[in-house]
Amino acid sequence: MARQKLAEPAKFQLNYEKGLLLGAWLLCTFHTLLAAFRYAIDLNAFQPYERWYTVLFAAAVLFYPILTKVKYPRTMYRIKSFFKGAKMPGQILLIGIFCWFLLGLVIRQKVDHIRYFKVGDWWIMDTVVLFFVVFPFCRYAGREKAKAAISWMFHIVIACYSIFAYWCLWHVFHLNILELPGGGQIGLTRNLKLMLGCHYNLTGAISFSMILLALYMIFTQKLWVKILYVIALLPNLYVALLSNSRTVYVSLLLVGFAGAFLAGWYLLTDKKKVIRLVLSGTAAIVCAGMIWWLRKEVFVWFDSVTGFTYKLAASGTASSAGAGSAEDAVRELTNLSGRIEVWRAAIKTMFSGPLEFFFGVTPFLVTSALKELGGLTRDLAHAHNIILQVGVSMGVPAMIAFIAFLIRIMLVCIRMYLKARGEQLKNYGIVPIIIAGLVLMNMAEAYLVAYFSVMACVFFIMTGLISSSEYGTGSLKQ
Repeated sequence: MARQKLAEPAKFQLNYEKGLLLGAWLLCTFHTLLAAFRYAIDLNAFQPYERWYTVLFAAAVLFYPILTKVKYPRTMYRIKSFFKGAKMPGQILLIGIFCWFLLGLVIRQKVDHIRYFKVGDWWIMDTVVLFFVVFPFCRYAGREKAKAAISWMFHIVIACYSIFAYWCLWHVFHLNILELPGGGQIGLTRNLKLMLGCHYNLTGAISFSMILLALYMIFTQKLWVKILYVIALLPNLYVALLSNSRTVYVSLLLVGFAGAFLAGWYLLTDKKKVIRLVLSGTAAIVCAGMIWWLRKEVFVWFDSVTGFTYKLAASGTASSAGAGSAEDAVRELTNLSGRIEVWRAAIKTMFSGPLEFFFGVTPFLVTSALKELGGLTRDLAHAHNIILQVGVSMGVPAMIAFIAFLIRIMLVCIRMYLKARGEQLKNYGIVPIIIAGLVLMNMAEAYLVAYFSVMACVFFIMTGLISSSEYGTGSLKQ
C-alpha cells in the first residue's frame, strides 16, 4: 500500500513553530544566566518575570497541538514529532520524579501545614524548562538547529560570567573586599578560600560548570572561536582552584585527564592506533599532572603577588595562611570531611518512617530532618550526595527512578561511542565527559537538586542534547 502523502504546513504554522523555538532559546538562556548569577548578584527581582514567562511559554506550547488539530488536521505528523522527545525513557523517568515530587508536596502540606508550593516555585520552573524546552526542543529542531541554539546560549552565558570572573579577580588581587547587592562578598577568607558572592564551594561549582561549557565550545567551534574560549576558560580555572573546593579539584583532575585524551585522539587522526593511544594517554597524564601542580601553586602565586599572608600576620588576624594552606588543601584530598556520617544520617532519615520512605521530607526540610531523624549533630543544607539527596527529599521510589535515569544516560553515552564515527563523535565526544564530570562531582555534593544552580542547567541541557539528537539529522516527516 502506497504511503499517504503528507500535507505541507501552512506559513502561519511554520512561523508559530519558529516562534516557539525562539521562545525556548530565550527561556533557556535567561534561566541559565539567572542560575549563574543568583548567588553573586541579587537577581531575585527577575524571578517573577521568569515565572510568568515560563507559564506563558508552556501555554503557547500546549496551544500548538490544539491549533494544529483544529486548523491544520492534515499536518498532525508534526505534533507527533514535536512531542516525541517526551516519550523517551529518560524523559518519562524525570517527569515521573517530578509528579512524585508534587504528590509528596500535597501530602506533606496536609501533614506539616507549610506553604510548600510557594517555596517550590523554582522546582516547578526547572522542570517546566526541562520538559517543554530541552528534550522536545532538541528532538523537534533536529541536531544542527539544536546544537546551534545551545551554542549561542553558551556564548552569552560564558561571556557574561567570564567577564564577571575577570572583574572579581582584579579586585581579589588588589585585596579589595566587595559587598554585592545580594548580600554576598567578593574576596578571600583568612584560610585562603575564594568567594565570589557565595560560599567557596558554590563559587568553585559555578566556575567548574563554566569550564565544562568552555570545553564543549572548544571541541565544537571553529579555530578562532576555540582561542576565545581558551581565554574564557583561564579565569574560571583559576577561580575553581583558588576556591579550595576539593570536590571541584578531583572533578577537574578526571575531566582534564579524559578531555586531554580525547583531544589528543582527535588531533592524531593520521597516526596508527597504537601511536595515537600512547600519545593521547601521555597528553592526559600531563594534563592531570598540571592540574595537580596548579592546585598548590595558585596559592603560592597569589600570596607572592599580593603579600596576603604577610598582611594578615602583620594585622594579627592570621599566622599560618599561604603555602601552608595550600599544602593542607592537597593533603586533605582523601579526607571526606565527615561525609560518611552525613550519608549514614541520610540513609537513617529515609528509613525512619513510611512517609519519609515513600515521599521524603521535601527539599525544604532536609536540614532539620538530618538532625532530628538522622541523628546528625550539625546543620547541613543537603546530604552531600545527589542520589541520597533525592532519596531524603523525595523518597526512595524517586531515588530509584533517578538512578535509572543516570544509568540510562550512561548507556546512551556508551552507545554513542560505539556507533558514532567521524564528525559525529568529534562534535559530541566531549558531552559524555561533561555529564560524567557533573555526576562525579555530585557524588560528594548535591548541586543538581539542592540548589537552583547553573550546574543543574548544564546537566539537563547536555543530557537533553545527547538523548534527543540521536546523532542523526532526521526530519519531521521521517
